[in-house]
Amino acid sequence: MEQLNIKPCVITFNSLISCYIKADMLVEVKNMRTQMDNLKIKPNARTFNPLIDYYGKAEKFDEMKQVLNEMRQLNIKPTKTTYSCLIDIYGKAGRFETMNQVLEHMKQLNMEPDQIIFHSMIGSYGKAGQFREVEGILQRMKQLNIQLNFKTNSILSSIR
Repeated sequence: MEQLNIKPCVITFNSLISCYIKADMLVEVKNMRTQMDNLKIKPNARTFNPLIDYYGKAEKFDEMKQVLNEMRQLNIKPTKTTYSCLIDIYGKAGRFETMNQVLEHMKQLNMEPDQIIFHSMIGSYGKAGQFREVEGILQRMKQLNIQLNFKTNSILSSIR
């Protein structure tokens, strides 16, 4: 970037980090974080969310927790996207207790789940055959005036 006379910012680094993660180039991700530190560019939740998603999908939960701990140490608050990612990861892994703990933590922060989070939970519970939980989520969506849409119906119809 220096050679091209480009002054990077957090958005530049976040984009590069996302690309390196998609290419499974974790060494380069670490290099990007080092460069950010050297240039005194403060990361944000968008810096870490792709890494959380990467480790979670690989079921590398210890590494995922390390990323969350780094965020805490840097005083970076998780966003709704961060929580959505965690709920999706834990749900797909069948870790429903942990998924619900994340949801409860969101509520303590006065952060309501959205349609994306509910869809993730419906899919996870449905695939596990926990239909009472699915019904509870649909009722909660109704209480929050979150409308069922094509995606909701698609997820519900895929549950068997």
